[in-house]
Amino acid sequence: MWQIDQVTLRLFIAVCEEGTIARAAEREFIAPSAVSKRLADLEALVDVALLSRSQRGVRATAAGEALLRHARLIMRGHERMQAELSQYAAGARGTCACWRTYRRWSSFCPRPCPNS
Repeated sequence: MWQIDQVTLRLFIAVCEEGTIARAAEREFIAPSAVSKRLADLEALVDVALLSRSQRGVRATAAGEALLRHARLIMRGHERMQAELSQYAAGARGTCACWRTYRRWSSFCPRPCPNS
């Protein structure tokens, strides 16, 4: 099973969107040589060419387009996961159980419970 980290996916997306390794490296604040190394390692891992290189830049191959589609979905899913979990961490989401007696509702739950 392949293990591709998020940094590599983010760099691959940047290279595909920017069209050159240099611009992608600048956008991601990383050395171009580090981006090239990540891409070479990624292509070796999946054992297929993901980018077509020329003097004018790079373009995704058919396999690269497939990876790009999946990489964007993975990164969006990760962003949504972080946003949702941060709501739990902030207390804005979750379960609120309020126990009460008939006459003392306000002393146990003085404000409405979220998500009730």
